[in-house]
Amino acid sequence: MATNFLGQNTPAIAATEFDYVEMWAQDVGAMVGYDAGAGRRLRS
Repeated sequence: MATNFLGQNTPAIAATEFDYVEMWAQDVGAMVGYDAGAGRRLRS
């Protein structure tokens, strides 16, 4: 959103920020799983 005149977009901005943080948490989980799987394959 380009503007937040008088805070009218604050709830939408907060919801988007929450979604972004949640996406990063899922990404970290996926990368940890990928790293563990790749490490097991390299050691075997």
